[in-house]
Amino acid sequence: MSSHTNIVQEKALQLMQSIGQNTYLKSIMSGMMLILPVTIMSSVATLVKVFPFAPYQDFLLRHNLTRFFDIPITFTNNFLAVIVAFSVAYTLAKNFDVDGFMSGLISMISFFILTPYDLGEIGPLGQSFSIPGQWLGPMGLFTAILVAIISTRIFVAITRKGLIIKMPENVPGIYLQIVLFIDSRNRHPDAVYNYLRSHYQRWLWSIHEIIYKLIQVPLTSLGSGIWSLIFVAVVAQLLWFFGLHGHAITLGIVAPIWFAMDAQQLAAYAAGVDLPNITGFAFFMTYGAAGDLLPLAIMLAFFAKERTL
Repeated sequence: MSSHTNIVQEKALQLMQSIGQNTYLKSIMSGMMLILPVTIMSSVATLVKVFPFAPYQDFLLRHNLTRFFDIPITFTNNFLAVIVAFSVAYTLAKNFDVDGFMSGLISMISFFILTPYDLGEIGPLGQSFSIPGQWLGPMGLFTAILVAIISTRIFVAITRKGLIIKMPENVPGIYLQIVLFIDSRNRHPDAVYNYLRSHYQRWLWSIHEIIYKLIQVPLTSLGSGIWSLIFVAVVAQLLWFFGLHGHAITLGIVAPIWFAMDAQQLAAYAAGVDLPNITGFAFFMTYGAAGDLLPLAIMLAFFAKERTL
Protein backbone atom coordinates (compact mmCIF):
# COMPACT_ATOMS: atom_id res chain seq x y z
CA MET A 1 0.00 0.00 0.00
CA SER A 2 2.86 2.31 0.90
CA SER A 3 4.70 1.65 -2.38
CA HIS A 4 1.48 2.22 -4.33
CA THR A 5 0.99 5.54 -2.53
CA ASN A 6 4.56 6.57 -3.30
CA ILE A 7 4.06 5.77 -6.98
CA VAL A 8 0.90 7.89 -7.09
CA GLN A 9 2.65 10.76 -5.33
CA GLU A 10 5.62 10.54 -7.67
CA LYS A 11 3.39 10.59 -10.76
CA ALA A 12 1.39 13.51 -9.38
CA LEU A 13 4.56 15.47 -8.64
CA GLN A 14 5.90 14.77 -12.13
CA LEU A 15 2.63 16.02 -13.60
CA MET A 16 2.74 19.20 -11.52
CA GLN A 17 6.37 19.78 -12.42
CA SER A 18 5.58 19.43 -16.12
CA ILE A 19 2.72 21.91 -15.74
CA GLY A 20 4.94 24.34 -13.86
CA GLN A 21 7.66 24.07 -16.52
CA ASN A 22 5.29 24.32 -19.49
CA THR A 23 6.61 26.98 -21.84
CA TYR A 24 3.19 28.29 -22.82
CA LEU A 25 1.83 28.58 -19.29
CA LYS A 26 5.02 30.26 -18.12
CA SER A 27 4.84 32.69 -21.03
CA ILE A 28 1.21 33.53 -20.33
CA MET A 29 1.99 34.13 -16.66
CA SER A 30 5.06 36.23 -17.49
CA GLY A 31 3.07 38.20 -20.04
CA MET A 32 0.41 38.93 -17.44
CA MET A 33 3.06 40.08 -14.98
CA LEU A 34 4.57 42.27 -17.68
CA ILE A 35 1.41 44.37 -17.94
CA LEU A 36 1.15 45.07 -14.20
CA PRO A 37 2.40 48.68 -14.62
CA VAL A 38 -0.42 49.23 -17.11
CA THR A 39 -3.06 47.89 -14.74
CA ILE A 40 -1.61 49.96 -11.90
CA MET A 41 -1.88 53.08 -14.04
CA SER A 42 -5.51 52.24 -14.84
CA SER A 43 -6.26 51.57 -11.17
CA VAL A 44 -4.78 54.90 -10.07
CA ALA A 45 -6.75 56.79 -12.74
CA THR A 46 -9.94 54.99 -11.68
CA LEU A 47 -9.40 55.77 -8.00
CA VAL A 48 -8.75 59.43 -8.73
CA LYS A 49 -11.86 59.59 -10.90
CA VAL A 50 -14.32 57.92 -8.50
CA PHE A 51 -12.82 58.90 -5.13
CA PRO A 52 -15.86 58.81 -2.79
CA PHE A 53 -15.77 62.39 -1.47
CA ALA A 54 -18.83 64.45 -2.36
CA PRO A 55 -17.16 67.91 -2.65
CA TYR A 56 -14.42 66.40 -4.80
CA GLN A 57 -16.94 64.70 -7.11
CA ASP A 58 -18.94 67.94 -7.36
CA PHE A 59 -15.75 69.77 -8.34
CA LEU A 60 -15.00 67.22 -11.09
CA LEU A 61 -18.54 67.38 -12.46
CA ARG A 62 -18.72 71.17 -12.28
CA HIS A 63 -15.53 71.59 -14.30
CA ASN A 64 -16.10 68.54 -16.53
CA LEU A 65 -12.81 66.95 -15.47
CA THR A 66 -13.87 63.29 -15.39
CA ARG A 67 -13.24 62.96 -19.12
CA PHE A 68 -9.51 63.53 -18.53
CA PHE A 69 -9.37 60.45 -16.31
CA ASP A 70 -11.25 58.40 -18.92
CA ILE A 71 -8.30 58.71 -21.32
CA PRO A 72 -5.77 56.63 -19.31
CA ILE A 73 -8.55 54.18 -18.39
CA THR A 74 -9.53 53.75 -22.04
CA PHE A 75 -5.99 53.09 -23.25
CA THR A 76 -5.02 50.79 -20.37
CA ASN A 77 -7.82 48.66 -18.96
CA ASN A 78 -10.10 49.03 -21.98
CA PHE A 79 -7.14 48.30 -24.28
CA LEU A 80 -5.98 45.33 -22.23
CA ALA A 81 -6.42 42.61 -24.87
CA VAL A 82 -4.20 44.46 -27.35
CA ILE A 83 -1.47 44.89 -24.72
CA VAL A 84 -1.73 41.21 -23.71
CA ALA A 85 -1.45 40.13 -27.36
CA PHE A 86 1.91 41.89 -27.44
CA SER A 87 3.20 40.93 -23.98
CA VAL A 88 2.39 37.20 -24.18
CA ALA A 89 3.89 36.94 -27.67
CA TYR A 90 6.96 38.84 -26.45
CA THR A 91 7.60 36.53 -23.49
CA LEU A 92 6.86 33.39 -25.52
CA ALA A 93 9.27 34.46 -28.26
CA LYS A 94 11.95 35.15 -25.65
CA ASN A 95 11.48 31.62 -24.30
CA PHE A 96 12.14 30.32 -27.83
CA ASP A 97 15.18 32.63 -28.21
CA VAL A 98 13.78 34.69 -31.08
CA ASP A 99 13.07 38.41 -31.42
CA GLY A 100 10.39 39.21 -28.84
CA PHE A 101 9.56 42.71 -30.08
CA MET A 102 8.90 41.64 -33.67
CA SER A 103 6.85 38.68 -32.49
CA GLY A 104 4.78 40.91 -30.22
CA LEU A 105 4.22 43.40 -33.02
CA ILE A 106 3.06 40.67 -35.41
CA SER A 107 0.74 39.25 -32.74
CA MET A 108 -0.79 42.66 -32.11
CA ILE A 109 -1.39 43.24 -35.83
CA SER A 110 -2.89 39.75 -36.17
CA PHE A 111 -5.24 40.52 -33.29
CA PHE A 112 -6.46 43.66 -35.05
CA ILE A 113 -6.92 41.70 -38.30
CA LEU A 114 -9.27 39.28 -36.54
CA THR A 115 -11.21 42.04 -34.78
CA PRO A 116 -14.49 43.02 -36.49
CA TYR A 117 -14.90 46.63 -37.52
CA ASP A 118 -17.71 48.92 -38.62
CA LEU A 119 -17.60 50.70 -41.96
CA GLY A 120 -18.38 54.40 -42.03
CA GLU A 121 -18.90 56.99 -44.71
CA ILE A 122 -16.69 57.36 -47.77
CA GLY A 123 -14.90 60.68 -47.52
CA PRO A 124 -12.22 62.50 -49.49
CA LEU A 125 -9.55 60.29 -47.89
CA GLY A 126 -11.41 57.06 -48.67
CA GLN A 127 -13.49 54.57 -46.69
CA SER A 128 -13.66 55.27 -42.97
CA PHE A 129 -14.05 52.52 -40.39
CA SER A 130 -14.06 52.12 -36.63
CA ILE A 131 -13.08 49.24 -34.35
CA PRO A 132 -15.54 48.71 -31.47
CA GLY A 133 -13.84 48.80 -28.09
CA GLN A 134 -15.84 45.79 -26.90
CA TRP A 135 -13.17 43.25 -27.88
CA LEU A 136 -10.12 45.38 -27.13
CA GLY A 137 -10.60 45.10 -23.36
CA PRO A 138 -11.23 42.23 -20.94
CA MET A 139 -13.71 40.47 -23.24
CA GLY A 140 -11.01 39.92 -25.86
CA LEU A 141 -8.36 38.67 -23.44
CA PHE A 142 -8.52 34.97 -24.32
CA THR A 143 -8.56 35.72 -28.04
CA ALA A 144 -5.44 37.83 -27.54
CA ILE A 145 -3.68 34.96 -25.74
CA LEU A 146 -4.55 32.43 -28.46
CA VAL A 147 -3.49 34.83 -31.22
CA ALA A 148 -0.21 35.49 -29.40
CA ILE A 149 0.57 31.78 -29.09
CA ILE A 150 -0.33 30.87 -32.68
CA SER A 151 1.36 33.85 -34.34
CA THR A 152 4.51 33.41 -32.25
CA ARG A 153 4.78 29.72 -33.08
CA ILE A 154 4.53 30.59 -36.78
CA PHE A 155 7.14 33.31 -36.33
CA VAL A 156 9.47 30.88 -34.52
CA ALA A 157 9.04 28.26 -37.26
CA ILE A 158 9.79 30.80 -40.00
CA THR A 159 12.85 32.11 -38.16
CA ARG A 160 14.30 28.68 -37.35
CA LYS A 161 13.83 27.39 -40.89
CA GLY A 162 15.70 30.41 -42.21
CA LEU A 163 12.81 31.54 -44.41
CA ILE A 164 13.86 35.17 -44.10
CA ILE A 165 15.65 37.70 -46.29
CA LYS A 166 19.42 37.58 -45.78
CA MET A 167 21.15 40.97 -45.63
CA PRO A 168 24.86 41.82 -45.81
CA GLU A 169 26.74 41.99 -42.51
CA ASN A 170 27.43 45.73 -42.87
CA VAL A 171 23.70 46.55 -42.78
CA PRO A 172 22.78 48.22 -39.43
CA GLY A 173 20.86 46.05 -36.98
CA ILE A 174 17.74 48.21 -36.97
CA TYR A 175 17.33 47.73 -40.73
CA LEU A 176 17.78 43.98 -40.34
CA GLN A 177 14.94 43.98 -37.82
CA ILE A 178 12.71 45.97 -40.17
CA VAL A 179 13.39 43.59 -43.06
CA LEU A 180 12.83 40.59 -40.77
CA PHE A 181 9.48 42.02 -39.67
CA ILE A 182 8.33 42.76 -43.22
CA ASP A 183 9.45 39.37 -44.52
CA SER A 184 7.94 37.45 -41.60
CA ARG A 185 4.73 39.42 -41.89
CA ASN A 186 4.47 38.57 -45.59
CA ARG A 187 5.20 34.90 -44.95
CA HIS A 188 2.61 34.66 -42.21
CA PRO A 189 -0.53 32.84 -43.40
CA ASP A 190 -2.34 36.05 -44.27
CA ALA A 191 -4.42 34.01 -46.68
CA VAL A 192 -5.84 32.17 -43.67
CA TYR A 193 -6.54 35.45 -41.90
CA ASN A 194 -8.15 36.95 -44.99
CA TYR A 195 -10.21 33.80 -45.52
CA LEU A 196 -11.47 33.92 -41.95
CA ARG A 197 -11.98 37.65 -42.24
CA SER A 198 -14.12 37.34 -45.36
CA HIS A 199 -16.11 34.33 -44.13
CA TYR A 200 -16.73 34.81 -40.43
CA GLN A 201 -18.55 38.08 -41.11
CA ARG A 202 -21.32 35.90 -42.55
CA TRP A 203 -21.48 33.85 -39.36
CA LEU A 204 -23.78 34.58 -36.49
CA TRP A 205 -20.78 35.18 -34.22
CA SER A 206 -17.33 36.64 -34.87
CA ILE A 207 -14.18 34.79 -33.82
CA HIS A 208 -14.03 36.97 -30.73
CA GLU A 209 -17.58 36.01 -29.79
CA ILE A 210 -16.90 32.30 -30.38
CA ILE A 211 -13.84 32.28 -28.12
CA TYR A 212 -15.52 34.49 -25.53
CA LYS A 213 -18.73 32.45 -25.29
CA LEU A 214 -17.23 28.97 -25.67
CA ILE A 215 -14.01 29.41 -23.66
CA GLN A 216 -13.80 32.59 -21.62
CA VAL A 217 -17.32 32.65 -20.15
CA PRO A 218 -17.30 28.98 -18.97
CA LEU A 219 -13.79 29.31 -17.51
CA THR A 220 -14.75 32.54 -15.76
CA SER A 221 -17.85 30.91 -14.29
CA LEU A 222 -15.74 27.97 -13.16
CA GLY A 223 -13.06 30.13 -11.55
CA SER A 224 -15.18 32.92 -10.08
CA GLY A 225 -16.55 31.10 -7.03
CA ILE A 226 -15.04 31.22 -3.57
CA TRP A 227 -14.65 27.44 -3.60
CA SER A 228 -12.50 27.64 -6.73
CA LEU A 229 -10.24 30.10 -4.95
CA ILE A 230 -10.02 27.87 -1.88
CA PHE A 231 -9.23 24.87 -4.09
CA VAL A 232 -6.39 26.72 -5.84
CA ALA A 233 -5.02 27.93 -2.50
CA VAL A 234 -5.07 24.41 -1.02
CA VAL A 235 -3.41 22.89 -4.11
CA ALA A 236 -0.74 25.60 -4.02
CA GLN A 237 0.03 24.89 -0.37
CA LEU A 238 0.19 21.14 -1.00
CA LEU A 239 2.66 21.71 -3.82
CA TRP A 240 4.77 23.87 -1.53
CA PHE A 241 4.71 21.02 0.99
CA PHE A 242 6.20 18.68 -1.62
CA GLY A 243 8.93 21.17 -2.53
CA LEU A 244 7.34 22.67 -5.65
CA HIS A 245 6.58 26.33 -6.31
CA GLY A 246 2.84 26.06 -5.70
CA HIS A 247 1.80 29.53 -6.79
CA ALA A 248 3.93 29.47 -9.94
CA ILE A 249 2.18 26.27 -11.02
CA THR A 250 -1.40 27.14 -10.08
CA LEU A 251 -1.32 30.78 -11.16
CA GLY A 252 0.08 29.80 -14.54
CA ILE A 253 -3.26 28.09 -15.15
CA VAL A 254 -5.78 30.41 -13.48
CA ALA A 255 -4.09 33.81 -13.95
CA PRO A 256 -5.71 34.56 -17.35
CA ILE A 257 -9.15 33.87 -15.87
CA TRP A 258 -8.60 35.98 -12.78
CA PHE A 259 -6.88 38.82 -14.65
CA ALA A 260 -9.89 39.08 -16.95
CA MET A 261 -12.18 39.17 -13.92
CA ASP A 262 -10.10 41.93 -12.31
CA ALA A 263 -10.24 43.94 -15.52
CA GLN A 264 -14.03 43.57 -15.58
CA GLN A 265 -14.12 44.74 -11.97
CA LEU A 266 -12.03 47.81 -12.75
CA ALA A 267 -14.08 48.70 -15.82
CA ALA A 268 -17.34 48.39 -13.87
CA TYR A 269 -15.96 50.45 -10.98
CA ALA A 270 -14.78 53.18 -13.36
CA ALA A 271 -18.22 53.24 -15.01
CA GLY A 272 -19.96 53.47 -11.62
CA VAL A 273 -22.00 50.27 -12.03
CA ASP A 274 -22.30 47.18 -9.84
CA LEU A 275 -19.19 45.02 -9.70
CA PRO A 276 -19.72 41.71 -11.57
CA ASN A 277 -17.33 39.55 -9.52
CA ILE A 278 -16.23 39.01 -5.93
CA THR A 279 -13.07 36.98 -6.40
CA GLY A 280 -10.22 37.49 -8.82
CA PHE A 281 -6.45 37.76 -8.95
CA ALA A 282 -6.29 40.69 -6.52
CA PHE A 283 -8.67 38.89 -4.14
CA PHE A 284 -6.53 35.75 -4.25
CA MET A 285 -3.28 37.65 -3.70
CA THR A 286 -4.82 39.45 -0.71
CA TYR A 287 -6.49 36.52 1.02
CA GLY A 288 -5.01 33.39 -0.55
CA ALA A 289 -1.37 34.14 -1.34
CA ALA A 290 0.21 36.99 0.60
CA GLY A 291 -2.80 36.81 2.93
CA ASP A 292 -1.52 33.44 4.15
CA LEU A 293 1.37 35.18 5.85
CA LEU A 294 -0.75 36.78 8.58
CA PRO A 295 -2.21 33.52 10.01
CA LEU A 296 1.20 31.90 9.55
CA ALA A 297 2.84 34.68 11.56
CA ILE A 298 0.22 34.31 14.31
CA MET A 299 0.75 30.54 14.45
CA LEU A 300 4.52 30.96 14.57
CA ALA A 301 4.25 33.57 17.32
CA PHE A 302 2.08 31.50 19.63
CA PHE A 303 2.57 27.84 18.69
CA ALA A 304 6.11 27.47 17.31
CA LYS A 305 8.21 28.63 20.26
CA GLU A 306 11.16 26.73 21.63
CA ARG A 307 10.60 25.34 25.09
CA THR A 308 13.76 27.13 26.22
CA LEU A 309 12.40 30.58 25.23
